Amino acid sequence: MPSFCLGGRESDTNAGIRSSGYHDVIDQYTDMKMVAQQSANWSQTEAYTVMETMLQANPEIKGVISGNDTMAMGAWAALKAAGREDVIVVGFDGSKRRARFHQGRRNQGHSATACLSSGTVGC
Repeated sequence: MPSFCLGGRESDTNAGIRSSGYHDVIDQYTDMKMVAQQSANWSQTEAYTVMETMLQANPEIKGVISGNDTMAMGAWAALKAAGREDVIVVGFDGSKRRARFHQGRRNQGHSATACLSSGTVGC
């Protein structure tokens, strides 16, 4: 499954820790391939723009892992605008705003979040 990672500011310690954590788990699965990774600086607007660019370069994307909920919402908005509501988007923070946000494949995203945040492999 081709996927994409949206990260926070490259100089931010939390962004590096989250990115490392994603790779610790996801890199174990040979059927999951990270086709690109780019910073969106914790910004919803930047995430929207980055996601548009990534979709053009990698139209086969099936999943997006985002370093926070704000960037996840920006990525989802870009995917929705492109008619790609089939892509699973996962964000982290548990923000109240994100809790009200609805995604068609929401349950898979919540399951992936639980797996990644718990460090469990093979959920």
